[in-house]
Amino acid sequence: MHPNSEGIRRQVKLGETLNRELEPAFTSTAVMSLKGIQLLELGMTNEAMTFLSHPLSDYYRHYASDPGTNAYRLGMRKVIDQLASTNQIVRAALDAADHVGREITWWEVPALL
Repeated sequence: MHPNSEGIRRQVKLGETLNRELEPAFTSTAVMSLKGIQLLELGMTNEAMTFLSHPLSDYYRHYASDPGTNAYRLGMRKVIDQLASTNQIVRAALDAADHVGREITWWEVPALL
């Protein structure tokens, strides 16, 4: 047995574990991207923005609004706030999530405009 066999085996196992744990997040991101691109290809720009605003409002509500949040999250909040200041669809998604006190589903936002 090679002297580094155990270390290599642990690294491979760690890599496999990380891949299993991260794959759902990457899959979710890929599905969101596919749907957004399909809407854009159909010329449904507002619908695409509405759909893509959903994860922004989730992030904003769950991470960027926490009083004990870190500098990275505060930076993301600033960028999201800047976008919301010029985009009524993003603003509606953020306002709806705050107002209702729950995650808003992407299909509910158009009714709020």
